[in-house]
Amino acid sequence: MNPSEIDDLLAERLDSIEARERALVDGLALAENGPFVLFGAGALGRWTLAMLRTTGVEPCGFVDNNQRLWGTEVDGMRVLSVADAIREFGRNVPFIVTVYNSAAVRRQLGGEGLRAFPFPVLALRFPEALLPHCCVDRPAKMAGQTAAIREGLSLWADDASRREYVAQVRYRLTFDGAPPGTSPSETYFPEELVVPSPGEVFVDCGAYDGDSVREFLRRRGETFGQIIALEPDPANIDRLHASLSSYPATVRSRVAAIAVAAGSQRGKMRFDATGTVASAVVSAGGLEVDVAPLDDVLRGRSPSYIKMDIEGSEPEALAGARRVLQEDEPVLAICLYHRQEDLWRIPLQIRAINPRYHLFLRRYSDDCWEQVCYAVPPPRLRVPVSVTA
Repeated sequence: MNPSEIDDLLAERLDSIEARERALVDGLALAENGPFVLFGAGALGRWTLAMLRTTGVEPCGFVDNNQRLWGTEVDGMRVLSVADAIREFGRNVPFIVTVYNSAAVRRQLGGEGLRAFPFPVLALRFPEALLPHCCVDRPAKMAGQTAAIREGLSLWADDASRREYVAQVRYRLTFDGAPPGTSPSETYFPEELVVPSPGEVFVDCGAYDGDSVREFLRRRGETFGQIIALEPDPANIDRLHASLSSYPATVRSRVAAIAVAAGSQRGKMRFDATGTVASAVVSAGGLEVDVAPLDDVLRGRSPSYIKMDIEGSEPEALAGARRVLQEDEPVLAICLYHRQEDLWRIPLQIRAINPRYHLFLRRYSDDCWEQVCYAVPPPRLRVPVSVTA
């Protein structure tokens, strides 16, 4: 990696960044009520449609590769094949790719000679409805954070992490597609980096329906100490309990499912309980849930591995785990893609709490999604590290 790359990126003037934002929107060439289609009727497509409708904007249809959806409606909007969309709307209609793993779709549409645009371009066109969405936000917001971004590069323990960090800074500034990520099979449990512990005490913050717990058990079998799963969404924790019922009593007796959200202090907060992976602490949420710091939840336990995928609440949860991170030094697997600034803010926060950690950055999806920071204490480190940036 060329160290000057980050300097070149951060040297760009604010007016130049804003001009590129305008150029991306101008390239979309979308008139006030101009037609466009959303490619992808899944989670991102449905969210995009719902948010656009709050401002009176209505796409002219979904397009999807799933043949079972063709001719049906999703959230009141038709789902078409690519061929049908071309026949009905012509070849010049913009296709907005509303798929998180979008590289294959972009190649498909590009091969057909169609006008395909990534989701962030539409988000810049309708910022009041679509921004911020996870790490997708206005690039101009990064102009005042160059010192922290530059400091963030110095934190990583290997060249792969440094390359990924620079690629992600570039993506957040330009929305150019990032290089391919790592195999999703390694998400949260990278054997290349971390030496397993036979008595692992695994803490799953944002346990959802138990998907990460199942993956942990698939890898470790009955060779673990305890699992503490935190999940405040009632529907999700019911599914978590149902999933655990299939395991033998020798496993179930060592799993504690707790209906609480990890935060910086004890109290209650509003929560948007969607019954999906997108459930999150939000001020307009329809449910009130208990919030507690991990320092309290884990008192009397010695956690050795903590995973956090909690839709943007990771900084608050880390602040509430200061004692645990300093005294127990668990391996950390912390998502970095829920806010634009999480890429540098969260690693800097971890290093400030405990400078003994070695930090690694890996991504398991396209562009900026499914990006995880691993903080590994020296006794659990499998790989040699290099401090040269």
